[in-house]
Amino acid sequence: GSCTFENGFCGYTQDPANNRNFTRQSGRTPSFGTGPNHDQTYNTSGYYVYLEASGLAPGASVMTSPTIYGSNNNTNSCFVSFWYHMQGAHIGELTAYQIFLDGNKNDRTLFNLSGDQGQLWQFAKIPLYDISVSYQIEFQVYHDSSWVGDISIDTVTFTPGCHPRGTCTSAQFQCDNNHCIYNSWKCDKVDDCGDGSDEKDCGTPVPPVTVAPPTTPGSFPAGKCTFEGGICPDWMNVNETTNPNADWMVGAGDKSRFVFLPTGPTVDHTTGVAAPGLISPTDFEDEFGFFTPDPTGDFLWTRDQGGTPSFNTGPSTDCDTGTNQGYYAFMETSFPRSQGDKARLISGSMTDNGSCSMIICYHMFGATTGTLRVSTRLLSSGVDTQRWSLSGDQGNKWVNQTINAGKPSGPFVFIIEGERGSSFTGDIAVDNIRFTADCDGTGYYLYYPSTDGASLPGTTAVLRSKTWSLSGPLCQVRMFYNMRGSTIGSLSVSVTGSNPQTLVNYDHNHGDSWYESTSFIGSRSNYAVEISVRHNGGTTGNIAIDDVEFINCNPRQKASNQQCGKSQINCQYSRECIALDSLCDYDVDCLDGSDEDPGLCAGYPARCDFENGFCVGYSQSRNDDFDWLINSGLTSSINTGPSFDHTTGTKVGHYLYIETSTPRVVNDVAEFMSPVMAPPPHPPGNPLTCSVRFCYHMYGQSTGELSLWFLGPDGPTSLWEQHGDQGNRWYCQSTDLSGYIGNINYQLKWRGVAGVSNNIIFYGDIAIDDISFSPGCGGVAPTPPPPPAYCSDCTFEQSFCGWSDNVTSDWPWVRDQAGTPSFNTGPGIDHTYGNASGSYVYFETSSPAQPGDRAILQSDLLTYDVKGGCQVNFAYHMFGNTIGDLNVWIRPQGKKAKIVWTKSGNQGNQWNVDNVKPAANLMGASKYWIEFEAVRGSSFTGDIALDDIMCGPCACPANESLCGSGGICITQDKVCNFVSDCPAGSDESGCCTCNYETGQCGWQSGSGSASWIRTAGRSRPSGDATYGNSSGNYMFLSIPISFSNVRGSGSLTTIKFRQTGYRCALCFSYYVYAPAGYSASLELIVRGRKATDERLWRFVGTTSSGNWNSVCVRVGGIATQFTLTFNAAYSSRLTTPTIAVDDVRCENCSRLAKPCAANEFRCFDGHCIPEWRRCDYSNDCGDGGDEASCPMQPGNCDFESKCGWMNVVGNDDFNWTIASTTPSTSTGPVFDHTYRNASGHFNYIETSSPRLNGDTAIYQSPALVQTPLSTVCYFRFFYHMYGANIATLKLYQYETSSNKATLIWSLSGNQGQQWHEQNVIIQSRDSRRRNSE
Repeated sequence: GSCTFENGFCGYTQDPANNRNFTRQSGRTPSFGTGPNHDQTYNTSGYYVYLEASGLAPGASVMTSPTIYGSNNNTNSCFVSFWYHMQGAHIGELTAYQIFLDGNKNDRTLFNLSGDQGQLWQFAKIPLYDISVSYQIEFQVYHDSSWVGDISIDTVTFTPGCHPRGTCTSAQFQCDNNHCIYNSWKCDKVDDCGDGSDEKDCGTPVPPVTVAPPTTPGSFPAGKCTFEGGICPDWMNVNETTNPNADWMVGAGDKSRFVFLPTGPTVDHTTGVAAPGLISPTDFEDEFGFFTPDPTGDFLWTRDQGGTPSFNTGPSTDCDTGTNQGYYAFMETSFPRSQGDKARLISGSMTDNGSCSMIICYHMFGATTGTLRVSTRLLSSGVDTQRWSLSGDQGNKWVNQTINAGKPSGPFVFIIEGERGSSFTGDIAVDNIRFTADCDGTGYYLYYPSTDGASLPGTTAVLRSKTWSLSGPLCQVRMFYNMRGSTIGSLSVSVTGSNPQTLVNYDHNHGDSWYESTSFIGSRSNYAVEISVRHNGGTTGNIAIDDVEFINCNPRQKASNQQCGKSQINCQYSRECIALDSLCDYDVDCLDGSDEDPGLCAGYPARCDFENGFCVGYSQSRNDDFDWLINSGLTSSINTGPSFDHTTGTKVGHYLYIETSTPRVVNDVAEFMSPVMAPPPHPPGNPLTCSVRFCYHMYGQSTGELSLWFLGPDGPTSLWEQHGDQGNRWYCQSTDLSGYIGNINYQLKWRGVAGVSNNIIFYGDIAIDDISFSPGCGGVAPTPPPPPAYCSDCTFEQSFCGWSDNVTSDWPWVRDQAGTPSFNTGPGIDHTYGNASGSYVYFETSSPAQPGDRAILQSDLLTYDVKGGCQVNFAYHMFGNTIGDLNVWIRPQGKKAKIVWTKSGNQGNQWNVDNVKPAANLMGASKYWIEFEAVRGSSFTGDIALDDIMCGPCACPANESLCGSGGICITQDKVCNFVSDCPAGSDESGCCTCNYETGQCGWQSGSGSASWIRTAGRSRPSGDATYGNSSGNYMFLSIPISFSNVRGSGSLTTIKFRQTGYRCALCFSYYVYAPAGYSASLELIVRGRKATDERLWRFVGTTSSGNWNSVCVRVGGIATQFTLTFNAAYSSRLTTPTIAVDDVRCENCSRLAKPCAANEFRCFDGHCIPEWRRCDYSNDCGDGGDEASCPMQPGNCDFESKCGWMNVVGNDDFNWTIASTTPSTSTGPVFDHTYRNASGHFNYIETSSPRLNGDTAIYQSPALVQTPLSTVCYFRFFYHMYGANIATLKLYQYETSSNKATLIWSLSGNQGQQWHEQNVIIQSRDSRRRNSE
């Protein structure tokens, strides 16, 4: 049922008698002012379906999904989602229904929306509560009379919980836990079921299962059966009725008996001609047209648009439209292709009635381009004759070539063959293939006639394939069918054999169009395929089929039956031995594909191919720098990351990856974890055999590191790692876990690290796909049940934690993420994490829920505990125009229940927090229930959600603080430590970040002659920095008016912070105005890291244009208590300067201890910083650990002495000077970087007279020795460039061997009154010096 509509309708059907059907579309719709500009799946040139409103009378259009078979899965695990687009002044109505197929259930309305919803794609996600019987999803659009009413649908998705669990076949054994394993695995002394049931009741050993050799060898036919030369050899008519004339027949053109009673097709599907005649051009805009990729080649031609995946080869546009939106066919020559590999396109059948020629547009660009050939094949003899060829690079252009067929003596086909050259820069493309008038397409199809005496009511005609001995696991049969006529019967596709099954069935009038039908066959043995038609009677019931083909059906060459070893297993049909560890690892190892059989692999825990997002139990780390992302196709950066996934090998398949573009920095870490795994029971001393399998992709010049970690009772253990660029390909890794697993639960962690090369990090995307565990690894550990007796916390991330639906509820509460299915109601994020990956529970109020319906969430029977149940806190979300009520009940055991809290109506699109106190309402009872009752309002925009139910005390001990409104206590050292330890982050509110709209957030005015006050609406500044208007608040230095010249100051100080991480920065907006003749300055000081104050930043004068300015100042790592202070200084007399501060925020200040990687340094307190930040004159640890015991490296210098650096004499105009202050005003630093006070020294150039414009001063390092090739060498320095006439600072690299100086960095202009850090990677391996100019 899931479909992106990229390659067709995926089995979705429409009423052929309706003239208002949905249409597949790429790009914008034809009408102005309505419809999308692009699809939703790719946001570019992908496909979607839409109803074109132009020229339609009012009425309904219907599109129906394929049948989805009933399942006994948990009903809370099945959701259908889709994207819709409804823009236009006269949009009608879109409705989605669940249509039950057993006839005993009423159809259910899932979604209903009408009217203009704006020019954007919008998302709907709907729970399917009843999936016990087979059903379909039906999309119905009602259209009014205007053309501005296009409605579009894209990316329909069903969650895995919607699909039935596999049922065991006759060749399989059903475990007690309902998993299916092969019969040959029973009693083999291996617990394949996971519950031991396959090793019960074994008695005497079971002999190996043997399979008789197949009776009919042979392979599936290559290509399509087009019926151009009659019924293909692999198919035959089978008359199963008493009517001897009930057979399929070959036809061409319109076979209607009467013009006024049309039936059957007017053209065949292969050539698209009404009768043998002119062949339509093939432009590859919609599949391969008149051509078919030859499956017997070494690889296949591919349709594409824009550029091909490889660099410096292939076209960037198509031939016929000349744009990157048009399609062409090309042969991708990247790995795993090798020199000489061939791919072919074969045309449909035709005849030469004079001088038949084919005109082909080709593109052959790339240094290693191979050969393009065109041949003809006479169908009667099968002999190929080459007609044209061309080899080598022909330039980045499209070229037309006319190729004559050579007048074959009978029906023939053209063959276009591309041969790969010596390397991957050899993509060959073709497009816009046309045929001259002398080329007659034969244009035949197969049909069952209703226009003669053969077609009596109930007559059945059967087209049967030969009996196939064995098919592969991905086998499908595809055909195109036409069912036009008022008395159409039915058409079905089925398989025979030991497990007969009807794969698909169609009926009713579909109109004069060809429809695609693809049926999945899978691995089967000794069976045939039957295509059957049943006639209803009448003369307007012609049913036709064309272009029938088998896809991916040929198994690999069969092996003889083998006797397998201890750790091996026989494949189900082909009988060769494979390792047990290779079962269900996403790679087909059996010749028959049985090792990846979906029914078998459904019972394997923790498998994940990321096709439906993060699989159950997999989770992102909360202690890293950024997250892994789900993606398909190319990543957002060029020359890095995969272009397709590993599972499907296509652009639409999904994988997991890290995006290393901005804002990422080198050594940023992203981590994700497997589910918690429970090892199977095993005796001591008998180790398990367990491995984890996954595939990875590491491509790009700045690729960093990927590692795998085991998380057990002894902490994290590194299992595997890979570094650097591994090329543009997928690799698969199997890592043995046997020596790490004991008898307690464990977990795995994958860790990606951003790398760097040539100061570039964005060429470093790393991807992962297809994670699986071998059978001996155990299963996903069950979620521990919540304590049954006492009130317990619940964030709803993994489960309901003991909360459940009350039996009197009309509807259930549903766990959800990232927004409820209805529009303009419900939360988009959870409360716990504040993002779309967190979970909450909600009451879905869409139809069929009615006004007044209730959903009641009830706790377990609780025992009152003064320490843990005195106060119950909860977060609630009530957003929507028709919100009903949310009530909290306390129900003491044996007493009458009482509402203790209630809220009604729309409370805004936000999470709110409140609490109740059960103790005041127990009426003497010691046990009680808590119930949250949500009541539906008048319509569907009334979703109510809950999150973070927390049980705690009403007061805290003296050394602890209460979170928010109460219920949770934390120790004082967790307050203002830049980590949210309280559920709503209340321990960090009032600490640093503040826009001063509702208070001062802990910032207090300190000593000095002037005081800081919170104010608004002054003449200068006229507005605040937050909103830019007179009503916004900011902090303002209130300076007393004096009648004499005075100098004064005022300080604004934070509360004491606990500690920070090395990346901590304070960002803020400031406003400084000094009238002529007066002075004003503002500086930022940190107090507590050292014995003396450290000046981090200073501004003197007036901010540019009298506006607010913004700056971020690095604070760095601090391991002790400290404060931040704004110091303002001024001079005044009658007229006062203006100094103000607004929008203060602390960024990246959290200091979380975690295991240090190989390229990290551990501080004294266990905190990790990048190794390259050690010994850089900056206390990044905060505890001084990174600057302790630093070896004296040549060239290191803090300018408290000269350190080997010197002025260059004779090649410049003046010298650098070591100083602690500069004599000029409004330029230069007021403190050094090392000590951040006036006692420290720095090196500077004095540009006052007699210096002239363009004068240079050169300062040179001592000679630096060559570094090992494997080492990345950083040159780090801090610079200060402040003043109105700042020129340029340059850094040169001087090679001693060649006497050559190379510019490696430069910067010009005023950079503000602060020190800046710069890191430059040194690429040379020769002895070298550094010159600063």
